[in-house]
Amino acid sequence: MDPILKFSGGEKARLALAILVWKNPNLLLLDEPTNHLDLDMRHALAVALQSFSGAVVLISHDRHLMRSTIDNFYLVAEGLVSEFDGDLEDYQNYLADLSGKSDKKGECDLTSHGNKKIARQEAAEHRQSFAPLTKKIRLLESEIDNTNAILRSIELKLANPSVYEPMEKDRLKKLISDQALTKSNLIDLESEWLDTQEILESKKKLKNEN
Repeated sequence: MDPILKFSGGEKARLALAILVWKNPNLLLLDEPTNHLDLDMRHALAVALQSFSGAVVLISHDRHLMRSTIDNFYLVAEGLVSEFDGDLEDYQNYLADLSGKSDKKGECDLTSHGNKKIARQEAAEHRQSFAPLTKKIRLLESEIDNTNAILRSIELKLANPSVYEPMEKDRLKKLISDQALTKSNLIDLESEWLDTQEILESKKKLKNEN
């Protein structure tokens, strides 16, 4: 058996999830369970939670996971926990309204010191702070989808027995080379997606703590 200390973050996360499944609990308390997981494992986790018959308490910034697994949302604010009457889009609107009120208050306070322009600039920067990372994640997801489609096309061609005929040797060689290159590109894209997602989640967590 391999020592756990040598495991990567993703391997430790997989092991923790495997132990949970083995114990067959009635209640799951999950805090950012998709951290360090690749796309396949994130999908597998979502499917597992959908079929889980017990109760789940989930803390996460992974919107896809929440959309696909959560029935009720709870809001933690101002020292209280209350059921949130809405979905993720409603919560996003709630945050926008809250940010708008905060911006207006900040502008009023700074106006008394002659800094109204600075307040508006800071408010705009605050609203846009996550935009570049969010845009990058969307672009990477699109590239991952396209690369997966290319890989499926190559593998479909490799599944055709005729490509293994002697006269198709050059074509087979190219398909195998294209398959290896596409898989390598996919790994790089998924790794970049995970890194960007973790940066975004860390920034959001830091913002919430502040």
